[in-house]
Amino acid sequence: MKTRHGVMLVILAILIIPLYNCGGTEGPNDAVGVSPFAGNWAGTWSDSNGQSGTFSLNIFDNGIVTGSIYNAAQNETASVSTGFIDYNGNLNFTITYPGPTIYTASGTASGNDIGDLVGSFNEYSGATSIATVTFILSNSAPSNG
Repeated sequence: MKTRHGVMLVILAILIIPLYNCGGTEGPNDAVGVSPFAGNWAGTWSDSNGQSGTFSLNIFDNGIVTGSIYNAAQNETASVSTGFIDYNGNLNFTITYPGPTIYTASGTASGNDIGDLVGSFNEYSGATSIATVTFILSNSAPSNG
């Protein structure tokens, strides 16, 4: 009887242990899969103030975002950091221009029918929105880790 009881416990453990990591919420540090947006993206942007330039985003497998933005009107390059894109395309990051002048950005991105990453974000100085930015980026490399 003890052997049969022990075998049942082992079988139960084998069935339950794989379920231990299921569920919960997704976040930048959760290993729930590869972001559908992962890759090295580069392209152009324009904003509601008439400015434009180039934009590159490195989206890691876990959704972490880094990159750079070049503003042609100001002849300045800003870094993109402290960013994250979730599995639904909600995008948030920090933009740091020389000085430093720091802005935050919040918006959305999605894939279009030819494989580009398209979207828009609002750029904020504190709580004040200073511009709405639209972008279109092409994937220049496969996803990274």
